[in-house]
Order: sequence, then C-alpha cells, then structure tokens
Amino acid sequence: MSKLSKVLMSFMVLFLSFFVINLNVQAEETSEEENVILVYAHVPEGWEAPHVWTWNSDGDSAYAHLGWPGKAMIQDEANEGWYYLYIPGNMESVIINANEGSVQTSDFAVSEDVWVTITIEVDPEDAEETIVVVETTNENQ
Repeated sequence: MSKLSKVLMSFMVLFLSFFVINLNVQAEETSEEENVILVYAHVPEGWEAPHVWTWNSDGDSAYAHLGWPGKAMIQDEANEGWYYLYIPGNMESVIINANEGSVQTSDFAVSEDVWVTITIEVDPEDAEETIVVVETTNENQ
C-alpha cells in the first residue's frame, strides 16, 4: 500500500470516528431534551411577545443566561392568541410576562404539561385597577 493510500485510509478512519462520536453526543442531547414540560398559554389582547421565566427550588433558572424577561414563547399559528414553550423538566415555577416584561402573571407551579389561560379583570377592591388572573389545567386544551 502506498504512503498516500495509508494517509487517506487514516484520514477516513479518523473522520468516521468523529462522525460516530458526534452521533452518540446528539443521541444523549436528544434524550435529555425529552425531559421537558410544555407551557401552552393564551394571553390577553395587548400582551405582545410573551416570554417565560422559570426556576426550581434550588434557585436555578433555565433562562438566567438570557436575563429578564426570559425566553420568548412561540406563537401557535393555528390558534390565535396561544403561545407555547418547552421548558426543562427540572423547572418547578413559571412566570409568563409580555411587553418586554412590563406585564406578568404571578408565579405558578409546574410539574407536567400545563395549559394556561391569562385574563385581565377589574380589581374588585379598586375599580380603577386591574388584576391578572391565571387559570391552569393539565388537560389538553
């Protein structure tokens, strides 16, 4: 076998080794991504570009690297007013906010897929003020 053939053969073996290693890494990443929670929310009119801020009891925030307001939700084109985001499965609390974080829900607990309906109502104690009401369910809406 010529020297050039040996070099080419070595290169091919090295290339294939990297390819197999890369497939193994991608498989591990996929299995970790499967441990997610769906947050599916209907936001009120006027809530633009909703985001999710989420954390767990250890104080870890999934989107700390992004800063407030968190990670942008994805608009569901088939359902007007509905947005969704898959968050890491180890997160336990969520706030949904919009308008660059200037409006938000109170925090609510998550442990499995959740459908959230956010409404704005008049504060019964002060008719000039409004309150954000959050209704959650684990049933597909």
